[in-house]
Amino acid sequence: MKKKMDYFFRSAILIFIIFFSFSIYLGDPGLNYFSTQIQIEKPLNSQLLMNTTLSDQFNSTKAYKNIQTQLDFGYRIPGSNENLECASWINSEMQKYGESALYNFTIGDIECHNIISRVNPNKSQIVIFAAHFDSRAVAEKDSNESLRNTPIMGANDGGSGVAVMMEIARIIALSKINWNISFWFIFFDAEDQGLNNGISGINGWNWCEGSTYMMKDMKKNPNIYFRETQSLKTINSFILFDMVGGPDLQFISESHDNDELRESVFRIGQSLEYTNEFPLDGHEYTIQDDHVPFANEGIPTLDLIIKFWDINSGWPYHHTQGDNIAHISEESLQITGRTILQFVYETYNPEIGFIKKFTSENTFFSSPFVIGAGILIIGISIAAILKKSASKRY
Repeated sequence: MKKKMDYFFRSAILIFIIFFSFSIYLGDPGLNYFSTQIQIEKPLNSQLLMNTTLSDQFNSTKAYKNIQTQLDFGYRIPGSNENLECASWINSEMQKYGESALYNFTIGDIECHNIISRVNPNKSQIVIFAAHFDSRAVAEKDSNESLRNTPIMGANDGGSGVAVMMEIARIIALSKINWNISFWFIFFDAEDQGLNNGISGINGWNWCEGSTYMMKDMKKNPNIYFRETQSLKTINSFILFDMVGGPDLQFISESHDNDELRESVFRIGQSLEYTNEFPLDGHEYTIQDDHVPFANEGIPTLDLIIKFWDINSGWPYHHTQGDNIAHISEESLQITGRTILQFVYETYNPEIGFIKKFTSENTFFSSPFVIGAGILIIGISIAAILKKSASKRY
């Protein structure tokens, strides 16, 4: 009688497990379990997961000083000594955190200098942060007509993005996280000299000459830029910093942005209570900026930029003599830096990535098929153990 009861008990357990396994599958037939589309994951609760060794380490005072150092070189107009001196300083500072090199090129007869700095350079997957370091040769939008043909300092338009990137690189490089991705920091020359209001920074030049050249050269001479396992196809994302240091910061949505990348970053900003700075329901605008050559190659891009053409947007100094250190906000630098570092931590930290990967509703291991099969296997194993145990008793 006891043997029959044990057999009945084991059978009941096994039937329950099988029924439960199939009920999981039948409970949500609408999911596409075989989708191969790569998704940029939604952010976790940033306040709960805040890593004090990363995002809270962003030092806005250091970033502010990085802007001042750029301005101390003077006007960083392409082809000038001041431009080259600033490029050399950026390159030297970035070598403290990894590899860094100047990539020289010419436009007409003017020598220019892009910079690529790499932290954790040998990993195949690449995340790019970018900004331009040249300053505009004319202030064509200045209210004082006598100043419209004079160069600007470019504290925000160029300087702020460079400064934030340098501080982000410092923190990532000095972190104790075992990154499985390569971080590139690209500093573009020759971005800000195109034609506006009938006035060019440099005659005959277009906007974004440096990034346009780099993309063409990456396709023509990939070995100059990429390791053996790297290519344009292994660039995971490209985030551009352009005018991120003015007061009353508010980023816009740009039409070349990757929607998922933008939403991921903006939601992290929102979770850090930067709701005004990262609005989720903003109008979409189209801007020619350094991210466009990369977006055109299918690389997910995000342009962190303000509504600079609107003098009522909170920062009315675009291409004027007002683009100086007096109109830079350390708070805005802090907001930008902390948000991006938290995005990096949640998205590319291998430990957090592992947790998210195996709990995401879109992953193999969260499929009801797999969960049900797993429970079934465990149930059969338990039944086998009970049977073996019972046979020993008899």
